[in-house]
Amino acid sequence: MKKIAFILTVLAVFSCQNEIDTFNENPNNPSKVTPSLLLTQTEVATFNIHTGDLSRITSLLTQQIGGNDGQYLAYAGYSFSETDMDNSWSTLYQNAALSASDNIEKNGAANPYYAGMSKILLALNISKATDLWNDIPLSNAFKGLSTGNIQPEYDTQQEVYVQLQQLLSDAIVDLAKPASANTKIPASDDLIYGGDVAKWMKAAYTLKARFALRLTNRDGATVAANKALTYLADGIKSNDEDMNAIFFDSASSSWNQWYAFSNARPGYIKMGKYFVDYLVSTNDPRLPVFVSKDANDNYTGIATNEENNDASDLGSAIVGTAAQPIGMVTFAEAKFIEAEAKLLISDAGASQAFKDAVSASLINYVGSVDNTFVNTVTTTVTVQNIIQQKYIALFTNPEVYNDWRRTGFPVLIPNPDVAPTKIPQRMPTPSTERLYNPNATVVTNTTTKVWWAL
Repeated sequence: MKKIAFILTVLAVFSCQNEIDTFNENPNNPSKVTPSLLLTQTEVATFNIHTGDLSRITSLLTQQIGGNDGQYLAYAGYSFSETDMDNSWSTLYQNAALSASDNIEKNGAANPYYAGMSKILLALNISKATDLWNDIPLSNAFKGLSTGNIQPEYDTQQEVYVQLQQLLSDAIVDLAKPASANTKIPASDDLIYGGDVAKWMKAAYTLKARFALRLTNRDGATVAANKALTYLADGIKSNDEDMNAIFFDSASSSWNQWYAFSNARPGYIKMGKYFVDYLVSTNDPRLPVFVSKDANDNYTGIATNEENNDASDLGSAIVGTAAQPIGMVTFAEAKFIEAEAKLLISDAGASQAFKDAVSASLINYVGSVDNTFVNTVTTTVTVQNIIQQKYIALFTNPEVYNDWRRTGFPVLIPNPDVAPTKIPQRMPTPSTERLYNPNATVVTNTTTKVWWAL
């Protein structure tokens, strides 16, 4: 009950702008907010970003879900306006990233554990921004806000990725310090790990591996793979160490945002045909928890150019309850990264890592491992097959969209009714940036690739 009361206090500070998708900018003076409140505020914003519009859009573009009504029907036709991006950009920068930055700047010297956790959350959120918008503000994004400078210069994506790795390295140094170096120790105010700094460090190393492998097309496959494997040596080692988005059913503003959206706007999204058909064809044990039965007691998804109110909705693994947790950085992902990285350097351990990745996902979602299924889907160890299984295991995680743009897998057919018939490679610059930041790198063409993409 104490934790729930604390969350409600944070939400009061945070102030709900839209209970489905976003939160307003913190109305209080950040200098007067404790490190505890800032950490929880950052985490709550991060959870909403991870399960909000950006997650739904990337899942739609990779055909895990389909747009059936409302704005998601327009999104299915690859129609994204710059105003569609404003709320997500605001939540990411003004809530999650700014809260993390404030905690680092104002409380970090006396509280390295809070600083380290905030740096990891900042890196996680900023990576979502650059992966969707390419060049973004970072090095000067937060320095001038207290003096009214809301027009930060943009860094290139290449520069951002260097800074992301540095943020994580600095976080690891902070978290390695003794408890005595802190005036306050995180505990229940840390919704993710309850103040367990060892798990935070493992998450940081896993994120470093994720970011390293992201640059296979820039650093070269061998360099990227070796870096990823080096980081994974200290990364997440079990499902119990997963970095999850945590939710509560005590107030609608603290709900899993997939659940909130599905309840507030039923029928707007359905399951995607490609995703459902693949699960059915492989007799995947996760089918009944990823996909609900359709109106005819079967499992069906909609094609990119189709509307069907009778098709399957999302299953219990994502929208089962308002408090359904959702993985952000997981052991399964770590093993998929390991499998691909070892394959890229011809390490024979790729096969076992591949099996371990699929097994970890099965344990997470169905509670047991079907060895026959695992051995069948991991028989052929190729980048395509690894990414195909990762596509299933990381259902609703924006990493699926990043992998598709990085590798070209899975092989998806664009909506045939759209001209040009290309799946968008990025999001358009938000209107608020175009209108109010003369330093913004404005891009309207969503088929323009980000720097690290294939």
